[in-house]
Amino acid sequence: YSTTVNAGNVNTYPVTGLTNGTPYYFVVVASNQYGDSVTSNEKSATPTATPPPPATISKDAVSQAQADDVALLSFNHTVNAAGSNRALVVSVSLYNYGITRLSPAVNTMTYAGQAMTRAVRQAKDSVSARYSTEIWYILNPSGGTSAIVANFNGITDGITMGSISLTGVKQAAPTNYGS
Repeated sequence: YSTTVNAGNVNTYPVTGLTNGTPYYFVVVASNQYGDSVTSNEKSATPTATPPPPATISKDAVSQAQADDVALLSFNHTVNAAGSNRALVVSVSLYNYGITRLSPAVNTMTYAGQAMTRAVRQAKDSVSARYSTEIWYILNPSGGTSAIVANFNGITDGITMGSISLTGVKQAAPTNYGS
C-alpha cells in the first residue's frame, strides 16, 4: 500500500482526490497503547463520475381547436425556434353519433408539412355513439408558427384537439405507449 493515513479515533473517514475509473484498495489497522492490530480484509472501490442531472422539460406553447362535421381540421401552433430538444404532442378526441357509423379516426397528421407519428389510439363504443382518442407526436419540429393538419377517415361529428410543444425532451421515439 502506497499511502498511509492516520485517521485518528473515527468510525468513518472520507477519502478525497481519487480519480474516476481507477480502482483503489483499502485495509484498516487499529492502534492503541499496546500496538497495532493485524490488517483488515482488503476492500476495493472504483469511484465513478456523478451522472449529470436529468434534463428539464419545459412547456413551450399550447394551442387547441374544435370542429363539428368535418373530414379535415387545421389550426396553427407556434413552436419556439430557440428551444432545444423540442417535441410537439397533439391529442385528439373524436366522436360519431350512432353505433352504425364509422368509428372515427385520424388517418394522417402533419405539422408544417412534416408527417407526425401516432403514439396511441383508444376506441370505445357506447349505446349511442362511437368515440376515439389519439395521441400524435413529432420530434424536433421546425420552429415558428405552422399548421397542424389532421385528416380523418370520414366526416366526423365532433372533434376536439389540443397541442403542446415542449423543450428539453429526449430525442428518441417512445418505446412504450401504454394501452
